[in-house]
Parts: sequence; C-alpha cells; structure tokens
Amino acid sequence: MTEPSETSESIDPREVSLYTGHFDGLWGLAWSPDGSRILSGSHDGTARVWDAATGREVFALTGHSMSVNAVAWSPDGSHLATSSEDHTARVWDAATGEHLLTLEVGGEGVGGALAWSPDSTRLLTHFGDAEARIWDTATGQAVRTLAEHTSKVTAVAWSPDRTRVATASDDGTARVWDVTTGTGLLHVGPLPGAAAHPDGNPTGTNAQDDAQDPHGPAEGAAGAEDVRHTENATEDAEDVEPMTGIAWSPDSRHLITAFDGTLPRVWDAVTGEEVVSLTSPGTDLVSTVAWSPDGTRVLTDNLRAATAHVWDPVTGTEQMALSGHDTWACSLAWSPDSTRVATGSYDRTVRVWDAATGQALAVLGPGCSVETASWSPDGTRVVVGTTVGPTRVWDLTTGETAVDLEATSGELSTVSWSPDGTRLAVDSYYSESVAVLDAATGRLERSLGARSAAVNAFAWSPDGSRALTGVGLDLAVVWDVGTGEVALRLEGHHDVVTSVAWSPNGARVLTASQDGTAQIWDTTTGQAVHTFSHDWLREVVWTRGGPRVVTGSREGIGHVWDAITGGELVTLAGDGAMLRSFSWSPDGKRVAAGFNDGTVRVWDEVAGTEVLRLEGHRFGITTVQWSPDGTRVLTGSEDGTLRLWDAATGEATGIMLCFLPDGQAAALDTATLGLRAGSQAVWDYLGRSVLADGQRTRLPVEPSQAPPLPSPQGQSSPSQEEDAQGPGHIPQEPAAADAGGHDLTDVGAPGGEGSTSEGTGAAAGTQAGILAEAEAASPDAVRPDAVGSQASRVTAGAQADQPGAPFITSSAPGPWDVIPVIDSPDPGRQAGTAATPPLAGPTDQDQAEPVTGSATGLRVEEQQAEDRQVETPTQAPAPWGDPTLRRQVHAEVEEFVAVLARRDLYELASRYGISGDPLAALDQQLERLPVPASELELYPLERADDYVNDHHRLTLSELDGGGGAVIESELWHNGADTGARLVAHWVPMGIFQFDFRELRS
Repeated sequence: MTEPSETSESIDPREVSLYTGHFDGLWGLAWSPDGSRILSGSHDGTARVWDAATGREVFALTGHSMSVNAVAWSPDGSHLATSSEDHTARVWDAATGEHLLTLEVGGEGVGGALAWSPDSTRLLTHFGDAEARIWDTATGQAVRTLAEHTSKVTAVAWSPDRTRVATASDDGTARVWDVTTGTGLLHVGPLPGAAAHPDGNPTGTNAQDDAQDPHGPAEGAAGAEDVRHTENATEDAEDVEPMTGIAWSPDSRHLITAFDGTLPRVWDAVTGEEVVSLTSPGTDLVSTVAWSPDGTRVLTDNLRAATAHVWDPVTGTEQMALSGHDTWACSLAWSPDSTRVATGSYDRTVRVWDAATGQALAVLGPGCSVETASWSPDGTRVVVGTTVGPTRVWDLTTGETAVDLEATSGELSTVSWSPDGTRLAVDSYYSESVAVLDAATGRLERSLGARSAAVNAFAWSPDGSRALTGVGLDLAVVWDVGTGEVALRLEGHHDVVTSVAWSPNGARVLTASQDGTAQIWDTTTGQAVHTFSHDWLREVVWTRGGPRVVTGSREGIGHVWDAITGGELVTLAGDGAMLRSFSWSPDGKRVAAGFNDGTVRVWDEVAGTEVLRLEGHRFGITTVQWSPDGTRVLTGSEDGTLRLWDAATGEATGIMLCFLPDGQAAALDTATLGLRAGSQAVWDYLGRSVLADGQRTRLPVEPSQAPPLPSPQGQSSPSQEEDAQGPGHIPQEPAAADAGGHDLTDVGAPGGEGSTSEGTGAAAGTQAGILAEAEAASPDAVRPDAVGSQASRVTAGAQADQPGAPFITSSAPGPWDVIPVIDSPDPGRQAGTAATPPLAGPTDQDQAEPVTGSATGLRVEEQQAEDRQVETPTQAPAPWGDPTLRRQVHAEVEEFVAVLARRDLYELASRYGISGDPLAALDQQLERLPVPASELELYPLERADDYVNDHHRLTLSELDGGGGAVIESELWHNGADTGARLVAHWVPMGIFQFDFRELRS
C-alpha cells in the first residue's frame, strides 16, 4: 500500500469500517472539475466520493433518509450537491464532506435533479412536481420559481453561458428560461406518443413553420415566451412522449433531449428547430443524456440493455457501445477533459471507460450490505444474510464459517433459528415459500409453500413445531413444520399481513397488516380475540412484558404500544435519523433500535428513557439482535460489517465480521483489529476517514494477525468456556429443565441489574442455598431492586462487576415457557371442583419476630427450626400439580410479588391488567398487610411443598372447568411467614396468564 496507514493500537475500532462502495443502484454521477475524483449518488441513501485513479472510495456523505437521485459538483470544485427522495437537497464541503446547507425542495413522488450555475453560486433543482427552482446557496433561499410545465419536471440543466436554464417534463416539452427574470423563452415538443406512432418516429417536427430570427428574442425581454412550435391538437393530446433527459452543448447553442419511447433529438436552443435525431437499431429507449465538454460527442443510456452509447451529435450516428454492466446504466458523466466516461448502474457499480477506445479502466464497487442476522439459541453462532455471497452460519468465537446454507437467494427478509437450534428458516422478499433447513448441514429439509401467493413474514412457535407466516393479500397461516401442511388459517385482515409473532407460551399469535390493524388470535380456534388499530403499523413482537406493536411515521420515528391496553410505552427517535430495525432484550424490559445514521439506541421500556448508545457503523442499521443471555447486542449494517457490543457498557467486543464485494468475508478481533479468520483482501477495504491538510481522506489499517484464542484447558470465564465448545455444541440442560427445554434469560438495565434462567449459573438444586448464603454474608449482597421474570437477584459488589461473573439464578422454568398438560386431580377428589384448603390462621411460629441487620442467615435458620417443630407428621398430603407446573407457578408468584414490592404500575397494567379501580382495590388490600408492601418476599422454591399448619406454602388446585389452577400462596417478610395469603388463578391460555384475585390478611 502506498497510502499512509495506522497500526491497530492507534485506532478506536468504532472508527474503522469497510470502504467498498454502494450496495444499491446508482442514480447520479459527477466528476470533480480537475478530474481526480468522482461523486456518486445511490438508491442506498448515500453519496460517495471516489479516487478516479485508484478506484477506491474516499468518503461518504450521509444524512439523507431516502434514495439519493442526483448529484452535482460545483464548477469551482468547492462544493457538492445531492438531491434525495426525502424531498431535500443538501450542499456539502467538497474537501471535508461537512454538511453545510439543507434545501427543502418540496415536490412529491420520486425523481429529483440538480444543476449548478457556472459561477457556483446558485443551484437549480426540481423534485417530482411541475416546477423548478433556483436557489441562492449562500442564503438557502429560493430566488426563482419556474412554473409553466403542466406535468412533473424530470430533468434540469444550466447553460454554460450562464444566461439560461432548461427543463424537461413529463408533459413532453423542454422549456428554456431566462435566469434573471424567470421568464420562459421558448419550448420544444411535445412529440406524439409511441402509441400513436408504433415505430417511435413522429410525422413531423415541432419547430415553427415560419422562418424566425436566427438570434431569437432579446434575452431578458419582457412579454410572453417565444413559442417555437405549432399550437395544434398535438399539444393537447394525452398521448405524448414524456421527456426524461436534457443537456446543453458546451457552446450553449443546442439542446439534446431524451424521450420515454423514442430516440433523443438535438434542437437549436434559439429557434427551437430540430437539428438531428439520433438513429440506431435497438437503442430506441433512452432516458438520460450527457454532452461531452469538448462538444464532439453525446452519451446516452439504453433502457433495453445494460449498455451506454456514444454518438456523433452532428450526424446522429452511434460511434460505440460501452458494455460491461449487468443491468441498466442509469447515470452518466463525462470527465472534464472528455477523455473518460463514467457510468453508474443498478448493478451497484460505477465503471470508468476510455472515451476513445471504449475500454473499461476501473470498476468502483459494488459494496455489500448485511441484510439480516439471527443469533443461535445457545449464543455461540450467528447466521448472516448479505447482498453479496451466500447466507452462512458463523462461529462467534473463532470467526470461522460453520456452514453455508443451501437454496437461499438474495433480498432476504427473514432468517431465523428454531428454538432448539436444529433448524433455520429463510424467507426472501416476494418469495412464495419459506425454506426450512438443517442448521448443522445447511441442507433444505422442506419448503412451506403458498402456491403462487407471496409469503410476507415468518415466526417459529415457542416449541418449534409450528410456524406462522403472512400469505398473499390478507391471510395469516399456521403451518405444521413437520409435515409442511397448513394447520390453521387466520382470516380477518383486509390487506397484506406484514409482521407476525407468537406469545411465549404458544397459546396466542399476533399479526400486523397494512389495513392498519394488529390482531391477537387464539391458536386453537383461529378466532381473533383482540384488535389494535393504528396508522403506519411496522412490526409486532410478543415480549415477556406482553404483546407489542411498533408504528412508524413519515419522520422515521417509531412508537411502541401495548397491544392490550393501547398505551404508548416508548418513542424510538434518533435525532432526526430514520428508524430501521429494533429488538427487545430477553427479559422484555429494554428495546434496542437501529437508525439509518448507523447508531443503535437502547431504551428502558418501563421508564421510556434512553439508557445506552452504540456508535461505530458508517451506514444504516439493518438488523439488531440481543444475545440469548442478554449480555451482548449484535448489529448488522449497510456498511458490510456485523459487530458485537457489551449490553451493559456499550463497548465493542468479540469479533467483527467484514463482508467483501467479491462474496468473501473476514473476521477481525475487535480489540486488536487483527485478522482472526477469512480473507486477507479485507485490508484493501478496511480504513477510517480522517482530515489531512484540510482534505477528507481514507486512512488504511496496517495488516495484523489476531492473538491466539485461549486454550480450552486453561483458566477462562464461564462465557469463554461456553464459546470454546464450538458451533456444534448443545449445552447440557439442567436436571430441573422444563419439558420444552427453552433457555429463557432475564437481564436488567445497564448497570449490572438482571438475572438469567436455569443452566447459566449454579445448579438448580443449590439455588436457594446460594441465595441464603449471600443473604447471610451481608444483607446488602443481594440487590433488593433486582428485577427479572422470576424476580431472581444478582449479587452486587466486586464479583458482580467482573466480566463473566456468574448470575445467581432460580431453578424454576420461566413463566412464559410452554405449559404442560395439568395432571388429573388426586383420586380422592372429583374432577372439575376447586378443592382449595381452608385458610389456616397464623400461628405463633408463623408470626415469628422479624430479625434485621446482619442476622439474615440466623433468621433463616430460626425459621427452619420453627418449621420443623410445627411441620405435620409423616402422613402430610402430597401437593397438587406436577413438579414442572409448581415450578412455573412459583416463578410467576415470585415475579408478581417483586412487582408489588417495587410498585411497578406499568407492569401491573400491561402484564396483569391491574389499573384504575382494580389498582385502587389492590392498594387497599396492601395497606391491610402486617408489613409494608415494599418488603414483601417469597419463600425459596424448595420450600414451596412444605406442609405447615394444614397447608402447603404453595397450594394449588384445579380451576373450575379445567384449563388452569387456583393459587394460594404464603407471603414472607425477612424470611418468615407474614400470615397474609395471595390468591390468584393460573390460566396459561388466557391473555393474562397470572390472574390476580386478592390478598388475604
């Protein structure tokens, strides 16, 4: 490399990215006045500056929220201009890339064109309406509005002699205007449309029949425009050829125009007479034109082929065709010295050609964008879909490819792991099926096909046996993944279903449609049970906090709503940037949102406040995912990189995957920026943007190798030991795992608050002992405000702050796991009756004097001793309900008690439906308790089956009619029973699974 470079030690990894080029079609091109650089604008929403000699991207202009459709370099070389479908034009410093000015150009629809005045002080724009405007770039004010077209303006050009501007329009005319007065001077056209003349050739010209003064009217003279065509029925006819392109000759004497369905024509810019029509078989569809600066040639595109064509403007004959693009070459530009031609194509590349020989000199781009990604359930692998190259599974420790997926194509919309990690589902935009593949081999197992109807969305059921998709124009379908057959049709939407989600227990599904509704459905009956209505529905999810709907706005802001209560929870706003992607943490308490400025912001859903910001990507965030344990966040971007972040600190961590234009990839160690695996070609594209001598440039990174990974036999943190197992490792489930085997994780907000489910910390059987030891050591060792789905608590202090410190977890399965069939009642009871034992009054032992301070461990021992004294004899009845059910209910009761203790009004409303009058009634019951609600707690799980004073601490009985259980549970304070009882119903098929009934004191 001849350019200066930096070693990895001197670079913040967040400043490093790939410089590979555009990842979408090219709509605009311009050369710098000295011919050393090229400016390109793309449908990807960015403009890029390239070194014309090396073909390398130098820097990018970001800030537009939609496609950049036109670009222009000021004649004095100091400024750049871009126009976007976001209905703005922007002016930038050409040396530094600094954004200087935004012009609200207005208009509607798509399109956009730009032209600088020859003195670089003014800018001519149009955008999708029938007007063009001249702007003063020093003040940002519009100084002229040109408004005589009857249909939208499609192209603009400024005459080299500075006195006139020209506009082309869908009304089939080109008009010439005086820049001083804004007066129309002449117009040419329209031509009869192709429908009137199938050969594409008009029957005559539109020049005035009578001879005219060759010098035309005095420029700037007042009065009506000098109409250079015959006013006849042709102008009023609906069938005219829309005019799509326009360019001045360097001497300002002629104009060339392009039409939608016939070859371009050269006109006299003074008389309006047609001078020549370009003629060549097979190139009759031209949309854009460019005149060479030396005036000897004209360049056009060709809508029928992926070619550009060079013409003689005097004779109208074709001189050569430039072949090399894969698709339409939709943007064209001549170098200032007329020796080179640049063409931009929808194949995402810019090609530079020798204008004399037609030989390709350089290819700029294409880039590669990360389209979608999904974390494996065990957290060791990630599957990534990109715009270039195959969809692959990657090992997140080694950076090696684990498997390439079969039968996948570009334009991926969804790639998703099954809950057990054995299969992958891949869905492409506008596809008619979802491919289900073996995650170990990448081979296709089956397709969930809709037969000629597009599949619009996908989600696995929690147990992986079923899948939910949007199909066709208004349908959602539940599939049996094992057979590939339709299991259930959900009919009720009136437009395309765009997003789908399952409830965590599989009893309900949530769908969103373009009809403006989100609906909750019963997966047994297929009936809609709840409807949420709103404009701009974007996506639905079902978090551990409940069903969520995300809506959008024209400004690119997202709004998160509770689908049950209809209340807004969080506003996802990115300081003017547009929302692109979002994801909830496993505990449902935080939402990460990616924006088109390359930033990820994390909100606390309960507080509605931003708590973390991840910055480092150059371009828009296409995917954001939480790791299954909630400790890391994965982000994929249009800059071609996939990065990992620490969810507590926001620091970049682990590996960074870099996807290259040729389909290869490289894995870098984020800390050292050394190559861990993959292609050495990454060093040709890796760099960062810096200012050197007042000029924005790209500084490469010096190649290096990543340090070796720690030996699996050496000392390592638990997370390192798990990663070292490799991509094929499936973690051993703990003995107390639920039947579904799902690894559900709870992580609190940044700052160390959180909890994980079983299998990530201590063994299930020692859970309560660990908690008791922690409490005995110090009452402050357990955070009283820790939150999680099971109200699990994390040890504080130095150990909790250390990376990889294990969480203290509950052995109970999460309350959102798939519920097993409830066992039949005891033989002595009749089915369908609620055999709730009578409530025993508190005994002296139950009302043991609370102990405070550091005597927590002693308090627990005293309570155990008291319990042994009063425990019922050997013939105590067995508790009702199988162990799995009892674990689940205990976890749900524990969580509810934690919500009461911290008085979380949002959780009470959204998760339990308690607000308004029911909340007031609950407050009254809490006031009657013998202890403050903030000090309530629950007995450990292993004590739930204790039979004390004629009751089990956790008493369950079958709900009348079946389908659930009646819950009656002790409430504790400082390790002792308070004598109060919590009564609730456990209804796994209900919208509110934990249905609180009352507190008895």
